Amino acid sequence: MNNSVKKATALVLSASMLMSLTACGDKAKDQVIEAAGSVVDALTSKKAKNYTGLLNEDAKKYKDHVEAMEFFFEFLSEDIPDAQICNAILDSIEYEVDEKSVDASTKAASGSVDVIFTYADANKIAKDEDNITDVDTFVSAIKKAKETTEKTVTMEFELVDDEWLLSNFSAIEKFIEGMEVDVTFSAPIEDMIDVVEWWCLDEEDTKTYIDTSYIELDMIMKDEYYDVYIDYYFTVNYNGGLIYTSDVERDYGYMYCEYSNSNEGCPVGDDGWYMADGTYEISIYDANTDKVVASDTCTVVYNSVVETEATTAATTAAATAAASLDSIAGPALECYWDTEDAISAGETDVEEIYDEDSASYFYDADFYDSMLESGWWDYDETMTLDSNGYVAYNTDTVTMAYSVEVEQGTTGELYFEYYYSVGSEYQMIYSATISPTEYTNGTYYDIEFTNPDGFVPGAYTVIVTDASKTNMVIYADIEVVE
Repeated sequence: MNNSVKKATALVLSASMLMSLTACGDKAKDQVIEAAGSVVDALTSKKAKNYTGLLNEDAKKYKDHVEAMEFFFEFLSEDIPDAQICNAILDSIEYEVDEKSVDASTKAASGSVDVIFTYADANKIAKDEDNITDVDTFVSAIKKAKETTEKTVTMEFELVDDEWLLSNFSAIEKFIEGMEVDVTFSAPIEDMIDVVEWWCLDEEDTKTYIDTSYIELDMIMKDEYYDVYIDYYFTVNYNGGLIYTSDVERDYGYMYCEYSNSNEGCPVGDDGWYMADGTYEISIYDANTDKVVASDTCTVVYNSVVETEATTAATTAAATAAASLDSIAGPALECYWDTEDAISAGETDVEEIYDEDSASYFYDADFYDSMLESGWWDYDETMTLDSNGYVAYNTDTVTMAYSVEVEQGTTGELYFEYYYSVGSEYQMIYSATISPTEYTNGTYYDIEFTNPDGFVPGAYTVIVTDASKTNMVIYADIEVVE
């Protein structure tokens, strides 16, 4: 037979080898060579069912290997850059069986053979910058490549029910791992960008923030460039004038450009917190060329209530009403919200869980998973809607009631504090420690605040912690409206 290189097809045997095998009467060697060819054909077919049927189920780590290879073949079917590159390399494979290396015996029921793979050297191809402007160019270069690399893989087989089955799975896994490519595409930054968008707008259509303490423009890169580090900085213009230039940042994948009232010189409204009315433009620059690669404009609307003599009087009234209650407020929790939307109490940082049904935030995953229901209750039949369509109380309300239903038999105390705010100022007006109460219809933590004189308009917040006041449990707020 011809000893030429085959393109992911059959095997290679010399005429003399074939004659010697036939003369000996033991066809184990040519059967092992044929089995090796079948394994390669199955790999290059990129179909799990073609490959897994050639494996020895009794071999060590069989299940782990099957799972790994099924994942690999599934990965090859995905329309992503890494899969496109891997497919191109697999398609370039040529192989030959080293007939001198074959060692097999029917009596011993075992055999091995070396298979020499030749395929496109993608790492060498990647050294030419003209080949790595984008994934399509790189894949095309692999398909046309003259640069190749060679890898020898020793395949071991065991004879099971007259069929030679692959038993050394690690050899195949190492071969696949050896095809990994270290490539960074060198396109201009503007060609790497997939999406540029404003984060958390109040009105998407008009790109508008309402009563906001920050604005944020995000730049998200295309999949094939997601792992590429870039150096960038951004500027902020307010009503046409430059007001801020950031430091140079180095990041990859998802770049967020945030400007807020914490930045020196940020225009703010009369309340001193929310950003001032106007047009804001954020421009993102390539730090190496000082060229603008992305830019967009948004509008900020300032509607916040400014603290006046009337609102100051309301705050005083609320504090006076609270002081007349039997329960005396304790020291306020030292809680704050950071830029990651996590809340901190003392030295504990935890991620928040938002409960859509109650529009509340939870900071204890175990408590959240165990509770049955939570939300504001309407003891006085005074609930209404605020200007944004959210549940609110009117000024005739006597008891604010946030309740959490838990499993019957639940014990353990919780501590809570109510706050009243106008603008950015928060004042604690009530606190207490409670245990769950059992009713005929369930067991509840009644997180209540009763004021016989009613409540003045404004924003009210309840913060719930464990009894030690160390760990946050719940955060919820509600408006009182006229």
